[in-house]
Amino acid sequence: MHSDWQIRTKPLLSSPPNAGAIKAIQQINDGRSKFLISAYTSDPAIVQADNPLTMMIPPNFESYAKPFTEQGMKHGGKKLALLGTQSEYGQQWTKAITDEWKKADGKIGADNSINYATVSDFAGPGSKALAEKPAQSRRRCQRSRTASSSVALHSRPH
Repeated sequence: MHSDWQIRTKPLLSSPPNAGAIKAIQQINDGRSKFLISAYTSDPAIVQADNPLTMMIPPNFESYAKPFTEQGMKHGGKKLALLGTQSEYGQQWTKAITDEWKKADGKIGADNSINYATVSDFAGPGSKALAEKPAQSRRRCQRSRTASSSVALHSRPH
């Protein structure tokens, strides 16, 4: 005799790779086939869908916008260069950080979003973002030399 787990053909658990797939699977996991979704995302739309088989552990990404802005402004930032992903998630994050940056009286550069599914050379969009001269921190930056440009990796105290 087989136990239930050996003959079960319906999924108990699904592990979608991104927020878009989670949203799609949420449309079917609470109907005739009930199964849990095991995935990691900070996209607030996932819990806003009010799916009873969904819970969220990481904080939603919108909660990062204010502390990121505060840190940027604290270290001399006034202009924000935008170099996010063109995905729905990336555009939601771009809006959240842009809104918060504007509230702090910061300036916003052009949206130099990248389609990470089709682009593997980020030099062009990165150069465009840096050409807008986003605010430099008042701290010295450790730099990495690539071809003819330098890119700030992280700041460190004097």
